[in-house]
Amino acid sequence: MVPSGVDGIQMTGNGLVVQKSSVSADEFNAVFRTILAIHKSSCWLLGDILLLGERQWGNQYTASKYEEAILVTGLSRGTIRNIVLTCKKFPVEQRHPGLSFTHHLEVASTDADPNQRVEVLQQAAKDKLTCTALRKQLKQTRFVEEEEPVDKFSPPRGTEPDRLGLLDLPERVSPDAPPMWDAMKFTQWVNKQEPQEYTSEQCAQAIKLTEDIADFHQQVLARLDELKDYRNGA
Repeated sequence: MVPSGVDGIQMTGNGLVVQKSSVSADEFNAVFRTILAIHKSSCWLLGDILLLGERQWGNQYTASKYEEAILVTGLSRGTIRNIVLTCKKFPVEQRHPGLSFTHHLEVASTDADPNQRVEVLQQAAKDKLTCTALRKQLKQTRFVEEEEPVDKFSPPRGTEPDRLGLLDLPERVSPDAPPMWDAMKFTQWVNKQEPQEYTSEQCAQAIKLTEDIADFHQQVLARLDELKDYRNGA
């Protein structure tokens, strides 16, 4: 039982328990606002408690807590890791009260530095951007300096570096398997690892691999938008 702020109404894991015959409008609104506040803060609370455990006892202790959270919430390990990462990148004092957790998650997934993250959120709140609009805007924004251009060439077949070998991923079904295959196998690999188990070589290789996956994903989305526009105009 969790107090709702109104006598005669209790919140449980299975819903509201109302122990009074009638509820006034003020009482209804009080409970309603309490439930909205809990819903809005649920991801923040989950991420913060896991971070607290990591700071206090380390990742090995919280590994079992991740499993418990997965079982209770039904969220995937990757989703919970994203929640924790967002909480880590946005300390309590940097969280914008007028935006959802998902707004913060979208910004946390970029290369923006701490100051840029705060500025992006402030602008998003000012412009009243939805999560979808913010995501589209972020896809067009670069937060890091452009690297020096490098001449690209296609190496002869059979000489490509085995980017998957170091990550201990299953063999490709074919040398020309698309990045989406890489994405599925990479996700499986990540979900079985703990951050402290990564080597620096694996991290560097994983970053390169995910860049290719992200580029492929953008191409797919672009083609999908074209198909939608064609269908709507037909």
